[in-house]
Amino acid sequence: MRNKNFLEEKFIELNKLKSMILTYPEEYKNNLVEVMERVCNQINSYLDEVSFYNKKRENGLIQLTENELALYNGENGMPAYIAVDGIIYDIGDVPQLKDKNHIGVKAGADYSEVFKKCHNGDKSILSKLKVVGLITIV
Repeated sequence: MRNKNFLEEKFIELNKLKSMILTYPEEYKNNLVEVMERVCNQINSYLDEVSFYNKKRENGLIQLTENELALYNGENGMPAYIAVDGIIYDIGDVPQLKDKNHIGVKAGADYSEVFKKCHNGDKSILSKLKVVGLITIV
């Protein structure tokens, strides 16, 4: 999800645009309306993400299919999650994964097989990560 100030920033942006549309010459108004529509679309997209994120929570854990997990790739303000053996882990605060790419592993996917090969199934490494959910099968 985007940062906590996203809606506040967009509200300020819309207010600036509103004052501009009231004071700018007529020939600029179409451009300002287009910018306002873009900002509204960004807000709508954000609200869709928040709604999706909250709907998928049950008992404090997120419930995702593998396809839905792909949205949590650490891009565009979304958290960076991976799954191993059906458990979803937050990798966003791990220094080695700051670029969301560690030995070919990118956030937003299930790495059960890769993990077993790379770490010989040693799950103690995963104990350092925050568990945020479970993979659900459709």
